[in-house]
Amino acid sequence: MSAKRPIGIDLGTTHTAVATLDESGRTVMVPNAEGEILTPSVIFFDDDQLIVGKNARAAASALPDRVVRWIGRDLGRNASACPVDGRSIQPEVAAAAVLRKLKEDIVEPLGAEPTAVLTVPGCLGESARASLVSAAQLAGIDVVGVCDAPTAIATAYGEFHGYLTEDGPFNRETTVMTIDLGGGKFDASILRIAPAKIETLAAVGDARLGGANWDARLVRMLCEQFREQHGMDPRDDPASVARLLTSAAEAKQTLGARSKTSVRVDYRGMTSEIEITRDEYQSLTADLVARLEAVIQSALAEAQLDWPNIARIFLVGGATRMPAVTDLIGRVTDIVPERSVNQDEAVARGAALLAAVRQVADQTGAPPPLTVVPRVSRSISFEKIEYEYDQVQERSIEYRRAIRLIDRGSPLPVSQSRRFATEQDQQREIVVDLFEGESEWSTECDPLGRVIVSDLPEGVSVGWPAEVTLTLDEGGQLTVRAEVPGTHRDMTFDLQREAGLDEAAIAAWTAALEAGGAVGTVTPLLGGQQESRIPIGLEDLTSSGTIARQPAVEEAPQAASAADESTQPADAPEGDAQESTEQQPAAEAPPQQQQQIPQPPEPPAAPTYAPTYAGDKPKKTKKPKPEKSDKEDDESMRTLITLGATAGIYLAATVLGLTIGYVVLKAMGIDIF
Repeated sequence: MSAKRPIGIDLGTTHTAVATLDESGRTVMVPNAEGEILTPSVIFFDDDQLIVGKNARAAASALPDRVVRWIGRDLGRNASACPVDGRSIQPEVAAAAVLRKLKEDIVEPLGAEPTAVLTVPGCLGESARASLVSAAQLAGIDVVGVCDAPTAIATAYGEFHGYLTEDGPFNRETTVMTIDLGGGKFDASILRIAPAKIETLAAVGDARLGGANWDARLVRMLCEQFREQHGMDPRDDPASVARLLTSAAEAKQTLGARSKTSVRVDYRGMTSEIEITRDEYQSLTADLVARLEAVIQSALAEAQLDWPNIARIFLVGGATRMPAVTDLIGRVTDIVPERSVNQDEAVARGAALLAAVRQVADQTGAPPPLTVVPRVSRSISFEKIEYEYDQVQERSIEYRRAIRLIDRGSPLPVSQSRRFATEQDQQREIVVDLFEGESEWSTECDPLGRVIVSDLPEGVSVGWPAEVTLTLDEGGQLTVRAEVPGTHRDMTFDLQREAGLDEAAIAAWTAALEAGGAVGTVTPLLGGQQESRIPIGLEDLTSSGTIARQPAVEEAPQAASAADESTQPADAPEGDAQESTEQQPAAEAPPQQQQQIPQPPEPPAAPTYAPTYAGDKPKKTKKPKPEKSDKEDDESMRTLITLGATAGIYLAATVLGLTIGYVVLKAMGIDIF
């Protein structure tokens, strides 16, 4: 078999696509074994095998308890939103099953083992990127890089327009916007493109907004009308929901070409034929379009540009075919968007080009012919616990602050170092808890992991320092280094991620998937009991309109952590002033699934979007004030009564003194008036 072939993989919430380069160096899509370009990102655990793609999606209406879908939305979390036979499964495993099927399908047509660049939506943070890389490794795919989808989109359009090389026909700098609305996520990014260079200026997204939201909204309308007619809600049955999702997706596509359509709803022997017009559908989903506009306007504001500065708008993602999206862009930007590259293929094609660029650079040792400058999608902070003594309650109040290490929007790659120190004599470990997000409170951010520096010398005193360096590479992947300040001596450390698979789990799942992935084989590897859930953002698929809580993040084990290094120990290396954390039990931050994305006004006049999971802008948060207890209220009331009584006595004494003085003066014949 010949040398490895570069490929680009777009693992989407709804579909997954793979592209490569042909002999002429142009990108081409690689079909799966069924001869299709798009493979549904759905898996089904049958009794004797694991089924991926179109057949797995078809099984959702018959055996929904064994089907895992919406895989892209779960990356970076502890468990998929779709359990298998009532037990949790890690999203890396579900993603790996899709990727493994595609690798098996394409190796023979490629004539070589693939080497891949993976893509992620620009709004996703480091934990989701690490989760995707783990899935590819579990699938046996050699990963050479990770890139943001907006960068891949610009690269794909660059191939079409000819600005990927300095000697191409496109020889001037321009600014473009990419609008990527897929099945599960939405990105709006602004990039500056010059010959052989692509630089991201702004990237804003909504990780809970995609074509699936439009499908779910139509399902809600269908079920509500069915309930009015028959007194039953089809959303009470998961199999019925699966069938209706398929019907809703087909109706959405039909409404893109026709002014009306009808959907047949069958449930418990009852049938309704429900008609919906395009105008009704657009009115039904107007709030979703308002969220799109809010993200778009926020990206423009983040780049500090106006619409006249934007030369082109590139549309990507199947959901951008909806007339409502085109109408929105025309109304807001007055720019005719480009569709010169297939919306379903652009991300994979761009990733394939970047994989080829990486391969050429690695083989020749020369600088890559295309320079890419992405940016940090979500800030990374460490937790610092502070205490403030409350005089009224006579106790200390604990505040968990998120101290910024790497800022959102920083050009990649980027490194930042911070010194931490022991808080006790003889301490053998320093612990640093890391979080992703923009809040100044760690409880409002998403846990990323815990760094444990574990080889401190024996006999160290309070304040012994360790310098921890965080580095995000061009793909936004995290590496950690710990050393003794001033010595360049590396220290032993462990990065315990909040989510993901350990080596033992990876080995066990690899064996299970290689054995065929039958439900009996994988059952021992599944997690604990988990109720069937719908991902946050798709509440319309539940009859109650609410979502059960997603699996809570497991609390990390306690260990000694860093203390504030205000003084330098005599035996410590020299260095600058240091920052520290304090040893406390690990706080359980709210899992990402519990967060709600704020709804902008309809329509938003000048929307500013702060996505919960997409890396929102820093927001000022006031320190919470402790509530007064009943005892404190009683004490306050007694104090007021005492002050009032005292004031009354003084006033009465004053009046009495003045009266006596007046009488005495009057008796002496002195008239003071």
